[in-house]
Amino acid sequence: MEFVFLIAVLGLISSIVLVPIASTLARRVGLVDRPSIRKRHVGAVPLAGGMVLLTALLLISPFLPKSPAVWAVISLSIPLFVLGALDDRFELSARLRILCQLGIGFCLIVAFDLKISHLDGIAGNYSHTLGAYTAATFTLICTSGVLNATNMSDGIDGLLGFLASLSLAGIGVMAFQANSIPEAVLAFFVLGLLAGYLLFNLRVFGFDRRVFLGDSGSMIVGLVLLTLLISLSQNDTPAFTPTSAGWLLGLPLLDTVSVMVRRIVQGRSPFAAGRDHFHHILQDLGLTRKNTLIALVICQMVFVGIGMVANHVSIGQSYFFWGFVSITVLQYVGISCSIRILGKGKLTEYGVTMNGPESPSVDIEKTFPEYSVSKRPGLSHSSDTEHGKDVVHNEVAALDKTRL
Repeated sequence: MEFVFLIAVLGLISSIVLVPIASTLARRVGLVDRPSIRKRHVGAVPLAGGMVLLTALLLISPFLPKSPAVWAVISLSIPLFVLGALDDRFELSARLRILCQLGIGFCLIVAFDLKISHLDGIAGNYSHTLGAYTAATFTLICTSGVLNATNMSDGIDGLLGFLASLSLAGIGVMAFQANSIPEAVLAFFVLGLLAGYLLFNLRVFGFDRRVFLGDSGSMIVGLVLLTLLISLSQNDTPAFTPTSAGWLLGLPLLDTVSVMVRRIVQGRSPFAAGRDHFHHILQDLGLTRKNTLIALVICQMVFVGIGMVANHVSIGQSYFFWGFVSITVLQYVGISCSIRILGKGKLTEYGVTMNGPESPSVDIEKTFPEYSVSKRPGLSHSSDTEHGKDVVHNEVAALDKTRL
């Protein structure tokens, strides 16, 4: 176990070294994230996370113990980074993104023989083997689903980094216990990379050093999670059950399913952008970003803990499978009821919108304290900061009009 701990430390150090370099490069090539109605941050923030993850994986690849999962992550991270970087820079259409994601899934199946061929817990405690075409189709759907789930979960500072780190910690421990050393090493190395990224993303090293994962980074994280979950739950000596795999992925899976169902019910594209995710809703209902992050991290800890327990208890997997489904349904219904009863409004693509003229105005400096220069000694108003503040002022004002 000391070995995998050292691997995590290596990932942490690699990330701390690579982030400033990637941040500078990202600014030079225009890979920056600017504020908008959905992105209420300050200034142009470098989308450097994908560069860091890809570079670190390529540099360490000659020294990693190899398995189909490790080869898949190293090989497919390259085209996935290109896809994400192009999306970060030019905002590709949802149709093109999904098509490319399906191509990644096809490569997983054909080139690396990684597919979801059996499930458990659906009906009783029996394992259900899928036919070849059904397994391939289901794997393609899950590939696009997981890549979009991690992308959609990257909505506030630290959220995806913490959620994925908790998942990787659970996966890594269970892989090590099952003697799946290549997968354990990969999990802990990426865990270390995310820990280093979080130090910058959460402004530990200063406000001006903040970076985001971007679509390229979030999808590489999704690829790592997807590949490890398939590899470790579908082989001859699985480290955990397919049902446990769903719990280990946890909150990103639950939130994505709820959001997609809600958008379809509202007549919108399930892949459209919007402020209707769980973290957006909690903020619109009054929680600060910090409290939202804490609440969701605690939820993810519970999910991962249940996933680890489910793999070692004699209780049938059907209880855990339908338990996850029940929680997803309760979350979907609970959010709708809470908004209507507590907020007296409804949930749209812009977030929670209030009914009637009592909709409160938005105090930008109070709602988004990072705008306050007084709370960041030594930092003056940069043009990017002023631009970001003006954009959010204008777009929040426009949003207020839609609420009236």
